[in-house]
Parts: sequence; C-alpha cells; structure tokens
Amino acid sequence: MRLSMIIIICMLFASRTLAEIYKWVDEQGVTHYGDCPPTDCVYEEIELPKGPSEEEIEAAEERTREVLEARKAREAAEKTRRENASLEEQEQEKLRIERLQKCAEAIYQIDLLNQKRRVFKQQAGGSRLYLENEERSAEITRITAIKDQFCSTDRSDQKEQLELAQEMSFALSRRCAAARETLAQMQQSSANPIEEKLESYQAYVEVFCPAIDSDDLWLGDWIIINKKR
Repeated sequence: MRLSMIIIICMLFASRTLAEIYKWVDEQGVTHYGDCPPTDCVYEEIELPKGPSEEEIEAAEERTREVLEARKAREAAEKTRRENASLEEQEQEKLRIERLQKCAEAIYQIDLLNQKRRVFKQQAGGSRLYLENEERSAEITRITAIKDQFCSTDRSDQKEQLELAQEMSFALSRRCAAARETLAQMQQSSANPIEEKLESYQAYVEVFCPAIDSDDLWLGDWIIINKKR
C-alpha cells in the first residue's frame, strides 16, 4: 500500500541561507514536521537545499545569454515555419512535440527510479504519495512501456530526447525549486534587490529552472536528514 504523508514546511529563506526544519514522532506514532523541535523526544534536523549562489549566477551568465539568444532565434524560425506550413504539417509537428514530451518524461522517471531514491507524487493540499519499494520494479516496467511507445530510435531524435529529459531533471530538482522561491522573494516590493542582480537571477531561472507540470510525474525526495540525539 502506498503511504500518503503531509509535510508542513516554512518558506525557504534567501538562497544563501538554510531553513531549519525538524522532524519527530509523537507517542502515538504520528510524524510531525515544524520549525520548533520538541524538548521531550528525539528529533531529526532537516536541511533544505539552497538555490544557486551569486557566484554560480555570475559564472552562468554567458551561458544563459547564449541559451536565451539561441532559444529566441529558434522560436522565431519556428514561428515563420508554422506560418508557412499547411494545416497537416502543423498537426504533425504538434504530435511530434507531444511525443517528444512524453518520451522525455519517461526517460527522466526511469532514471530517477533506478537511483533507488525515495520518490513521490505531489497531491492536492501539499500531501505526498510515496512509491513503496515493492512497487518500484512494476512502475519501472510500466514507464518503460511508455518510453518504447513514444521515444524514437533515430540517433538525431535520441539526442533531442535525452537533452530534454536532462533539462527536465534539473528543472524538477529541489535546487531549482529553491531558485524559483528565491526569485519570488526578490520580486516582492519590499525586497528592493539590486536591479542587475534581479535580472541575472530572472534569466537564470528562465533558462535552467522553468516551471514544469509535474502533477503526474515522480519526484525525487529532496530532504536531507541529520539525526540529533
């Protein structure tokens, strides 16, 4: 049976700080998460991953500009091609993109499940539906069938499929989630960040950490636990 767990956490602080979250089990065996540890039982301190540092943002600036420029050029070319394409060609391209997306999702999930990490699917209300170990093999088999259905065996197509899966893996990492949360904080009217740094952070998130619909995707458990006695 799959277990559903509600994890209550505080919002992450800025990218260069770590939030302090604690986990403990009460006398009834119920697991709790909070920012104030109990004094009468053993608890575990949970370390939340950080977003990219200022140094990492600066190091990635040139690559970010290159990716943005290439993306804009590609989007302009695709727009011109769509405008000149027939309805049949447009429909074929739409189907190709849909197949590419499903293929990349399958590649990403198979790789994640083979890492033997705890994985979950996000549920409404913030709860997590975890995959039980005895179900992992069957789930890999199920997703492999999806991969076989939607992935191309052509070498040029495989390169595009793998690149999209790798981009998806990073965008769905907790590190990118922290980056998006930090950007949201920087964009608040009360934050008053340096404009140049804000623009650099926005470009970084746009290129490397775009929001991805993960409602039906397995996600890696990002919690790092250090036991305290």
